[in-house]
Amino acid sequence: MYGAVRSPSRIELRRRARLAELIALAGGVTKQAGKTVNVVHTEAESNCSKRIAGSQKSKVFEEFKLAETLAGDQNANPYICAGDVVIVMDADPV
Repeated sequence: MYGAVRSPSRIELRRRARLAELIALAGGVTKQAGKTVNVVHTEAESNCSKRIAGSQKSKVFEEFKLAETLAGDQNANPYICAGDVVIVMDADPV
């Protein structure tokens, strides 16, 4: 968990967890948070129950709207797998 979160750190997953839950575990977002959160999938698809059964074609990189993720929108709040890298992007400079 990197980027604009209060406590950037490595989080060990022992069960399925959604993106919004991991952001909360990292202390939530900072004032510098932008509008997007990126997920980079580093492990093979088979290592995460076929990318959480029933999902579409596996992608290496996904970008979500932070507001939708924090609101719990299922389309912007995926399950995160072991090895995935989550980056809450900083806001663009004004």
